[in-house]
Amino acid sequence: MKKSKLLLCLLTILMTMSLTTGCGKTKDSSVDSSSKANTENKSETKVKANCEFYECIDELSTNTTVEEANKIIGIDGVLTDEKYNFYEYDFGNDKKIILKFYSSDKPTISVDYDKDDLKNKKVTLKNLTELKGKINDGITYEQFKEAVGGVDGTLYEKSTLSNKYVWVTENGGYVSASFSVDSGNCTFFSGFGS
Repeated sequence: MKKSKLLLCLLTILMTMSLTTGCGKTKDSSVDSSSKANTENKSETKVKANCEFYECIDELSTNTTVEEANKIIGIDGVLTDEKYNFYEYDFGNDKKIILKFYSSDKPTISVDYDKDDLKNKKVTLKNLTELKGKINDGITYEQFKEAVGGVDGTLYEKSTLSNKYVWVTENGGYVSASFSVDSGNCTFFSGFGS
């Protein structure tokens, strides 16, 4: 009698587990397929703006208000952080411009960039060690640009204190550098790869 109760109990537990697991598995696969469809639709999404994604940051200044940014970009910014007043401009395809007001009326403007979009076969990182030794002497944007292949960097952040640029090699190596608004000199840089 004890064995049959134990066997019945084990059988009940196994059936419950198999039914629960089976339903869960079916549910997960349908979620995965709808999630995949949403991801595919999202990757095809492109928003019509007044400027190209990487060019919009050039048109914005650290004196730009949210209303002015809305007109310049052609997309209404969405408040994503009430504490620091972050406004996000979504261009689709994971491309976003963010105005961060922190505690002032002058925003830090940044873009979420994709290194694959910025690959350039002319960019070289072979002179970074040499540049590192010269940074205290004062390297301007133009001098830095020449040292990494003579091509313009992509502006990915600007504030009242600095402008930050990135250069990406065709192999995915990159260097990011910050230049002081006041002096125009490079204040720091970091890189990875070749």
